[in-house]
Amino acid sequence: MSRVTEYADGIRLHRDLHVPHGSETIAANRYEPIDADGPSPAIVIATPYRKDDRITFGSWDPSIRYLARAGYEVIVMDLLGTGKSTGTRAPFDGTEGEEVASVIEWLDDREWTTGDVGTYGLSYGAWTQYLAAAENPDALGAIVPVAVVPSVYESSVTGGVFNLLKRAPWATYMRALRALPPSYRDEEGRWVERWHERLDELSEAEPWLFRFLAHETKDGFWADREVTPDEIRVPTLAACGYRDVHTGPMVEFVDGIDAPTRLLLGPWRHTYPHKGRETAVDFRRRAVEWFDQHLRGEETDALDRPAVTYWTERDGGWTPGGGVWRAADRWPPCDGSTTFALGPTGVTPEEELEGSLERTYEPDYTVGIESLDRIGSVVNEGVPTNADDARSLTFESAPLARAYELTGTPTASIRLQTTAPDPVLAVRILDVNPDGIARSVSGGYLRASHREGHVDPKPLSSAEEYRIDLELKPRSHVFETGHRIGVALSAGHFPRTLPPRGRGSFVVRSDPDEPSTVRLSGREHDGEVTFDDIVSPSEPDDSVPTASSFVADATDGWRTSRRHSDGIGTIETWREYTMTLPHGPRMTWENEVEATVRADDPASASMSYRVETALDHGTERVVARVESHVARDRAVIDTEVTVDGTTVYEDGRRYSSW
Repeated sequence: MSRVTEYADGIRLHRDLHVPHGSETIAANRYEPIDADGPSPAIVIATPYRKDDRITFGSWDPSIRYLARAGYEVIVMDLLGTGKSTGTRAPFDGTEGEEVASVIEWLDDREWTTGDVGTYGLSYGAWTQYLAAAENPDALGAIVPVAVVPSVYESSVTGGVFNLLKRAPWATYMRALRALPPSYRDEEGRWVERWHERLDELSEAEPWLFRFLAHETKDGFWADREVTPDEIRVPTLAACGYRDVHTGPMVEFVDGIDAPTRLLLGPWRHTYPHKGRETAVDFRRRAVEWFDQHLRGEETDALDRPAVTYWTERDGGWTPGGGVWRAADRWPPCDGSTTFALGPTGVTPEEELEGSLERTYEPDYTVGIESLDRIGSVVNEGVPTNADDARSLTFESAPLARAYELTGTPTASIRLQTTAPDPVLAVRILDVNPDGIARSVSGGYLRASHREGHVDPKPLSSAEEYRIDLELKPRSHVFETGHRIGVALSAGHFPRTLPPRGRGSFVVRSDPDEPSTVRLSGREHDGEVTFDDIVSPSEPDDSVPTASSFVADATDGWRTSRRHSDGIGTIETWREYTMTLPHGPRMTWENEVEATVRADDPASASMSYRVETALDHGTERVVARVESHVARDRAVIDTEVTVDGTTVYEDGRRYSSW
């Protein structure tokens, strides 16, 4: 099969470039703009998700083509130990930056590039950009990271709690991707070598899932997996969504970069801004503008744009088009804030608190299944949270006589005494409309023993009261006149949080001398809500579609249930699709998640995940199946690879923290 393919839109694809990195070889694909007048700047996209199939043709192909059509050489590379690259891979091992830097330096010497290089990508492909920038390669001139948590610890063990919904499925499907052979079969047979090497590694190395489960404190395992903003000295165009899992750390990180930065904050989940549900902007054009400014040296509007462009939700949020875009020179843009106290009558401004509050909460560990912004690949489109709120310790304000605008990063400070050995405190901010329907605005959680940091947890005594301070997710949201501000406290956010061991209740206290509070950056609006900083970003350029044309028959869904007989709460999600790859084979993908927990028993929490992915070449069908089951103190992961129904690889692993 030819390594070079020409597409009708003026792009030539060169497969399997070989880039040296020490004794290993990085495999990359080059998307060449055919009509370019001489050498062009280059843009690197690094991924562990297989450059030849799942991520490229399942999602990224339109953006790759958009950048190439703008006159850039686009290089999509497999990180070592994944796809067609040689070597081994540990999860987030911190060497990704060195690998990307090697490709950048290699591009600097190619006659078909100008030697000016940028990077672009989402999630893992954004984190690698920060790591590469920290390596300070001379040719790197600009980066465009989207939807990433710079701290891999916070991404995996959020608030000191293992992020069950995120990391367990991720580690499982990564095992499936690495067990499947490369889909592009080069004539030299390198694809067979890579496949056998990968299967050998899966047999010998500890599964990634088990490594995450064994490190719930910020110990040495995470030491080489961190990058700090002071290490980044290149112009950065960043974007993230309020409804992504960890918006806050990214906002704080970008603010600390000592280089030109621009930040785009919208109501998105884990996606690019040009693919948003409530609102979408022409982010790909902005990225090209950023690269034109910093790689070509052209004068564009890139640096004339506001330092922060953000979306303010109206009418309760969640509605497509329900809000406005605004501009600011920093985050948060508001100097003011209001501290609300929890009291016997609900939520009141701190200075108006009267009387004392002492409320006991018997934890319901099913709380969370109705309050998820994103469930796997499935988008929660604003489902009411009332079922979770009824099982939480919930406080509400009186109906607002004036609209209140939250624009910033909320914080909570809660007085807590507990009989549980090490509880999780989860705090959610709610918008309750006049009909009593509540929806999430912001939230966060923290394991109580991690109240002074994640390196050295501090034990608790049931005889003492503690003040738990935590930061919630950034948001810009208007609580409309007549709506109520709600605060819900619970002992977790299942299935994002894997509950710690041990049952027990907790008591929340608040009084005028020592109130339990939430602080909202923002202001009250007197009369009609108006803004003097509204901007109008362009809508997405549809000259290249935002969705991949290679994906068909895509279906997904989710459902939740609670059994009255035993109080078990369950959330199930599923997704499947088919992808016809341009180099021939058909790829299929199916996954299912089921997470359950009993309302009164944190030890009952578990998640099962099954993924099956296949490559059908017509003459041969290869299938990788991986199933995992994770509970508080144990986990299993089983892997099977078949060729035309015959098992060629089988592996079962067991993990226990006992």
